[in-house]
Amino acid sequence: MKNILGYRDYSSQRKIRETIKSSVNYRGENIESSELVCLFETSKQRTWFVATEKRVYLILDDIRKDIVKVNKSYRFNTIYSNEKLVIKIDSNYKTLTGRIYFKDSTRGWLYSKSLFPNKIDLHNTINTIMKRLI
Repeated sequence: MKNILGYRDYSSQRKIRETIKSSVNYRGENIESSELVCLFETSKQRTWFVATEKRVYLILDDIRKDIVKVNKSYRFNTIYSNEKLVIKIDSNYKTLTGRIYFKDSTRGWLYSKSLFPNKIDLHNTINTIMKRLI
């Protein structure tokens, strides 16, 4: 539904989960048991971290666009290997945002410091999600 500014509303968590089915890397994972958390939020877009038993998906929900998009996905064991989370967090990127790096990503993904005031909170949130799925 379009709001007064002509943008659509943010997608529900159900819709975010459903979006992983559009990924070329989707292999029939159970989306009902997937875990998700919003990493980044502005007035016009959100980036969601969605983890299944096989993959991790980064999904962009930009209300200026008609579709919700899977931006990237990684194999589960690339992010969480030998019971250890394999990420790097740069909390010094900007005043309101930090960057999280998965695998050997050079670009990194923005996260909102309003959602995760310190990098330990972000690390622990993702680590807890990954542990629940193994």
